[in-house]
Amino acid sequence: MFSQIHPGIRLATIAAGMMLLCPAPEARANCAGVLGDRVWADLNGDGCQDAGEPGVAGIHLQLYRDVFGVFELYAETITDADGYYLFDQICAGTYYILVDGTTVPDGWTETAPGNCGDETTDSDCVDGRMDYAVPFCNSCAYYDLDCGLVPPPDEECTGSIGDFVWYDEDCDGRQDAGEPGVPGVQLDLYRHDDEGMLVFIGSTVTDANGRYAFTGLCAGSYVIKVEPSTVPDGYMETGANLCETDACDSDCVNGQMSVTLGADDSDNPDLDCGIKRIPEGACTRTIGYWKTHPEAWPVEQIEIGGKVYSKSDAIAIMARSTKKDKTYNLFEQLVAAKLNLAVGTDEGCIIDAVLLADIFLMMHPVGSGVSADSDAWQMIAEQFNDLDHYNNGLLCAPHCD
Repeated sequence: MFSQIHPGIRLATIAAGMMLLCPAPEARANCAGVLGDRVWADLNGDGCQDAGEPGVAGIHLQLYRDVFGVFELYAETITDADGYYLFDQICAGTYYILVDGTTVPDGWTETAPGNCGDETTDSDCVDGRMDYAVPFCNSCAYYDLDCGLVPPPDEECTGSIGDFVWYDEDCDGRQDAGEPGVPGVQLDLYRHDDEGMLVFIGSTVTDANGRYAFTGLCAGSYVIKVEPSTVPDGYMETGANLCETDACDSDCVNGQMSVTLGADDSDNPDLDCGIKRIPEGACTRTIGYWKTHPEAWPVEQIEIGGKVYSKSDAIAIMARSTKKDKTYNLFEQLVAAKLNLAVGTDEGCIIDAVLLADIFLMMHPVGSGVSADSDAWQMIAEQFNDLDHYNNGLLCAPHCD
């Protein structure tokens, strides 16, 4: 439920920006408090601000202040093109923000509040209202009052994706008769938005027979990611695309499966992932080995920093002169670590460094000129050293002789 315009207040024309109503402007001159931050489209309805979820522009917000136990209209503003808003010149006091329901798109509803465990990414709206319970000082700033809006479902989309996660008992990359399914494996579905960013759609878990399905999908490009913590211990993905047809092969590459649905009613029931036992004695190899032994790569493509590279492209980047750009050094160490993991080495001591290095290269892509003495590099230097040590067999997995 969202509010209507507060009765009894005569408004001037509201442009993009803020109009202060009370107290008098001269009384606010000594107040430097700030309240914000964003109204966003919660496309998957999970109550969290996920990467790629856009802001909602043009939402009218009214700020109320407690005046001797009665909340009075204090200021108002409108969200900008990216869904952001700001109230400044805030004096000490207790406030709440009301979302004007007449400016919310038809059919959109409020997402669940407080779902993320992180006030910077959750929604604070409850019945169209965001409260700030702690009284402000005259110069306090608070940028985490957010409101998530869920768009109405597209009832015309009936596309689907499935179907099978199985034990590849003979390690041949084929779904052979009698090979059982793997229950309890979590699969996370993402969709590429108009800017190519991955937007989280939802999750499912394989049933007792290893089957899964995502339904109600529209045309678009999708990625399914296998949650590694739900894969049985001692197993890794089997080789991809080793069978004559899509119905009998494995489509997992680095824990991901990709597919494009050409229409709103398209179905693809052949996205399968086989897992096999990790061979005993798996060991690590250095970046030098992986650069010069393409035939030993267990995969044909690899994702680094959110971008998928072919084997040849990744090797070409690894072979370049890095000069003073540390992103190239991190790229090659991360490639080597992921290849070592792909052949079944122990991930326990390095998985966090791998994840953080991926995030860093999303923020600072290869070739972005990060120097060794920069503040940015100091944020990832420790993880870079961990990757180097791991690839040289100095951590939880031995090096290959």
